[in-house]
Amino acid sequence: MCVCVCVCVSVCVLNPQGLTEQLLNVTVKHERPDLEEARETLVKEMSENKALLKGLEDTLLRELSNATGNILDNQELISTLESAKAKVGVGSVSLWACMLFCGA
Repeated sequence: MCVCVCVCVSVCVLNPQGLTEQLLNVTVKHERPDLEEARETLVKEMSENKALLKGLEDTLLRELSNATGNILDNQELISTLESAKAKVGVGSVSLWACMLFCGA
């Protein structure tokens, strides 16, 4: 009886920029845990905002494709657009704060 084993090798490519960022994160976490916690919170918020934006985009596209007649008379579509506009505004502020914090 012959048994074959398939091994998957994952290769990690290290570059100076990635190592520098990792070292900076470790240093900040050690020296200023409050800043590291704030950075991690902002990263999570950015991820959540991207997911929210994708959901809003999908909703708007679905409602636009299902709209009949004059879209300016479709109150449901208009309220969805207004809601999306408000949510995107909040997301933009969070993104702006993260860019300031991260120095991008």
